[in-house]
Amino acid sequence: SSESKQIVLSNSINTEFVSPYEFTYPADVMITSHWAVSMKRKLDEGKFGKQLTFLMVSFDYFSTLLNWLAHAKLHAESLMENLLVMCLDEKCEIILSKKGIVSFLVKPEDVVKQYVVSKRGYKSYDGIVTARLTVLRLLNYWGYDVLEMDIDATVMNDIQPILIHFKDSDIISSAVNSPDCAPRVTYDAWGFCLCMGVILIKSNP
Repeated sequence: SSESKQIVLSNSINTEFVSPYEFTYPADVMITSHWAVSMKRKLDEGKFGKQLTFLMVSFDYFSTLLNWLAHAKLHAESLMENLLVMCLDEKCEIILSKKGIVSFLVKPEDVVKQYVVSKRGYKSYDGIVTARLTVLRLLNYWGYDVLEMDIDATVMNDIQPILIHFKDSDIISSAVNSPDCAPRVTYDAWGFCLCMGVILIKSNP
């Protein structure tokens, strides 16, 4: 669309308004949790710029991450400059750390209480998304603009010109205009949902 929808979110890490889940930590103490402290330390050590590229991965999808990294290196190397990867298991974090990619471990059950873990992984995908969004908003709380991408959103071109074109927008994303989109509460409130495959959420108050 040629028109930019500007949506201002409160610069708060409390995401309970969009989530049916009970958080492991209350929002006001989330920043002191062990995973948040570890993440903040790695951010400080990495000397990141204002805008982060934020990915989430588990070992089951590690080959998909490698494909994303290869295409980003080839087509949009700027995405690699401030890359931060949220790992759902220790194996991913160990491998990425050895490769010099800044990553941190966040087990979803450390963020959201209602988790049942099976041999095939986490049963609740919605809970994983809630954990990811909580981390994203925490990064906003610390002053970072976050370009969040799914690892199966293969990079074929540099998207920075699009972000620059809509530089006055607080959120840049495609919209899903369907009642089947999730979460339904968002569709009921806005008439659309934001596609989380590629989305920039700025830290603007």
